[in-house]
Amino acid sequence: MVNHVVLIGKIGADPRVYTDNHGNTRVYISVGNSENYRDKDDLQWKHKLNWIPCAITSQNLIHKAKLLRKGNTVHILGRFYIYEQIDENKVKQQSVNIQVVNFSLLSLNAKEEVFLGDEYAGL
Repeated sequence: MVNHVVLIGKIGADPRVYTDNHGNTRVYISVGNSENYRDKDDLQWKHKLNWIPCAITSQNLIHKAKLLRKGNTVHILGRFYIYEQIDENKVKQQSVNIQVVNFSLLSLNAKEEVFLGDEYAGL
């Protein structure tokens, strides 16, 4: 079985950076991915937008991830990761994240294109 994800989409909000008690830094982003399809019943075109949570944990990618901003288009290589937790009612909950293995910045948002600087070199 292969656990490999390729995702291209726009970042929905500025990255959230967290550091845990052990000093490990993680960056979380949410990537929007849309699909258009024709409804079988009324033959109308429908648009569906999915927000996919992504976690960047590799210390080699953290410095690059801190430069990402809302509206950037990214190409992500990663793998599915399922988190299991038990809520306050003792019910098992599962959530799916993408663990980012590598990513590339494909485009900037409109505001950043005006102020393109050296900090984006090499992304």
